Amino acid sequence: MKRIFLFLSLAALTTAAYAGGPRYVAGTSYFDPSTTGQPIVWANGQVKYFTDLGNLSASVSESQADAMVVAAAAVWNAVPTAAINIISGGRLAEDVNGTNVTSSGGTLTMPADIQSTDTARPIGIVYDADGSVINAFFGQ
Repeated sequence: MKRIFLFLSLAALTTAAYAGGPRYVAGTSYFDPSTTGQPIVWANGQVKYFTDLGNLSASVSESQADAMVVAAAAVWNAVPTAAINIISGGRLAEDVNGTNVTSSGGTLTMPADIQSTDTARPIGIVYDADGSVINAFFGQ
């Protein structure tokens, strides 16, 4: 009898668990207002990324960095149950660096093709060779 009471007591203290549904939904920023609350999906399951025209660091060239991105995407693409495929869409229009990404008085200035409004290049991979882009975004 004590076991049944203990079981019922523990069952009463637990909360319901729910699974399923989208992990992320469109919010009120960066999305068409008519899509608010709708699941975020990629057209045809294709996630296209676009890479920077500069070096990743003094010792890692642009081509080496590109190869690292391709290798990382290949790991994901090899997952048989993955609902998306990560592919290269090409290059960004410029070398994104501290000369074209700046922060002044709380205003962040950056190239158009790495802004959230550029839907033609949804994912821009920036090779920040000296940390100046990260500093512009987040401070020193």
